[in-house]
Amino acid sequence: MKKILLTLALFTCLLPSFAQSGSKNNLPEAGEYSIGFNAVPLIDFALDKTRIFSNTPASSSSGIISFQQPLTLSGKYMKDASTAYRATLMLGYERNTNNTFVPKVGGDIGEDVTDTEISSNFGLRVSLGKQFYRGDRNLRGFYGYEGIIGVSREDIVKKKYGNELDATNSGNRLIKSSQGRSIGIGARGFVGLEYFFATKVSLSAEFGYGLNYQFNAGASEVSEEFKNGQAEETEIKMPGSQEFNMNADNADGRIVFSFYF
Repeated sequence: MKKILLTLALFTCLLPSFAQSGSKNNLPEAGEYSIGFNAVPLIDFALDKTRIFSNTPASSSSGIISFQQPLTLSGKYMKDASTAYRATLMLGYERNTNNTFVPKVGGDIGEDVTDTEISSNFGLRVSLGKQFYRGDRNLRGFYGYEGIIGVSREDIVKKKYGNELDATNSGNRLIKSSQGRSIGIGARGFVGLEYFFATKVSLSAEFGYGLNYQFNAGASEVSEEFKNGQAEETEIKMPGSQEFNMNADNADGRIVFSFYF
């Protein structure tokens, strides 16, 4: 809800300049293309990194595949003055490394070794759709629909330990885990506003409602334990899962900055 209110506030702030330039038509024409990107990271930086619009590691706008600060690129082809075909690519990747100092088993007092945990997420989503404009002024409403497909591999965790397993350090410990690969398909309808504040340059935001299906291949864990004089690994695989849902969204709080040519 905060993202929606802040997005509306941004457009409200732009309305005075729109009113002053209402006689100037900045709209694209039939046969033109556009390239756009998510302007939220730039807005975050401009607002002293408050990150009030930023994404969280939750579901993406359609409920298909999770992203952490995804790279978002979009494009449109203007079939005519009020109709456009559109495509959006979202690519997300996150990698974190956490080092922890722990006492060395059998070492001197104050002697430490390092345990390392590396976690990562990856997601890719592509959508194709059609967009219809209403109005012929620089501030235009729009609506439409799109199909979506996405893939991801989430919550991959790898652990490296400074203390090796042996007779004096023989506990069971996790060395790798993963929530598994996922694939999702879906469709959503959307409505929004696009403001052309300069010739063929715009900012837009939208709200949608979608249906989606997601299949997960199943989580897995690999652990090691000291047995029979050596470290032995054991892998446990969980069954896969399926999910179907309907949900509203605000397109991850994106504000799309577009150029038409």
